[in-house]
Amino acid sequence: MNPTPANSTVGELLNAQLASAEARAAATAALAEEHEDSPWLIKALTAVGAWLAMIPLTVFLVAADIVNNATQALVAGALVLCIAVAVRRSIRPGDFARQFLLALSMTGQALMTLSAGSEADELGAGAIMIALSAGLFWLYPDALHRFLAVCVATAGALIITHSGTLSYASEAVVIAIATSTAVVWHYLDALAGSHWHKIAMPLAYGLLASLLAVCAPTLAAEEFAWQARPWLASVGIGVVFLVSSLGIHNRLNPAAGSLERLYLVLPCIALVAALSAAPGVLAAILALSFAFMRAERLARNIACTGLAIYLSAYYYQLDTTLLNKSLSLCSAGLLLLGLRVWVSHVLRKEIAHAD
Repeated sequence: MNPTPANSTVGELLNAQLASAEARAAATAALAEEHEDSPWLIKALTAVGAWLAMIPLTVFLVAADIVNNATQALVAGALVLCIAVAVRRSIRPGDFARQFLLALSMTGQALMTLSAGSEADELGAGAIMIALSAGLFWLYPDALHRFLAVCVATAGALIITHSGTLSYASEAVVIAIATSTAVVWHYLDALAGSHWHKIAMPLAYGLLASLLAVCAPTLAAEEFAWQARPWLASVGIGVVFLVSSLGIHNRLNPAAGSLERLYLVLPCIALVAALSAAPGVLAAILALSFAFMRAERLARNIACTGLAIYLSAYYYQLDTTLLNKSLSLCSAGLLLLGLRVWVSHVLRKEIAHAD
């Protein structure tokens, strides 16, 4: 295959040694990344093959009864995890090796978590999940692994709150995740432009997915303590949503007056009051605001999926008749149409004033 003009130019510079050592290293890395950029279907099939390659190891662990022995599971998990981290940090793997090492790391974490859970209780299992995720987020240089580390740490926090040892801990976790998500997405440009650029997007998307997942107990899990008081989580998410909306509005329109801010605050308060029993819907709306603020299509798709799930569950769980549900939908539709007319009117006035 004939080289492209860009590749040919870089190759000539490398061969003639006309570029500096730093420039040659950067050009070589860029070409390597370009050549490794396989089609998404090939990457997907490679990932499936790598994860399927873990089946023999899993079968061996089950057949050797290592999973049911806490000490053996801890030692085996630590050994597998150390191998995965050491190999990943020492080489530049291809698609298959990257996915295989990722699967190897997750297997090691699962073994260590099972050992902690069998020796202690849910509190110990959740603590080991958080500790491993926090350490591997920095030690394992892979974007997908860092995304999964954030999600696993959130799951560990939920497991700890499920033990019931701390009052209002579940609500605190929900509010903490919502606050962290808002801070990271608002300062994503600063993170991406600093030496933290490699962790910025995995952290942002990990928190976004965790924000949507952390409200999942409100769907059907009656054993979770905060199922009886979802309004507390809704208030926390609502406050974060209000502050975030004001921040976005000030960024887009720094010269806005107090009246315009009031027009923004009142609908936010009304939205929180109407959805006090559905924190998942509020979390999805908050995630959707971040997606539109950053113009991130993937984040928008994730948020829309979460919004559809939580809205459907909220509509299904409403303790009222089908007639009342239908009237509620009609009222909401009319309200949205009225808001659309009002927003269009305000925009036309601003455009005419600007002209």
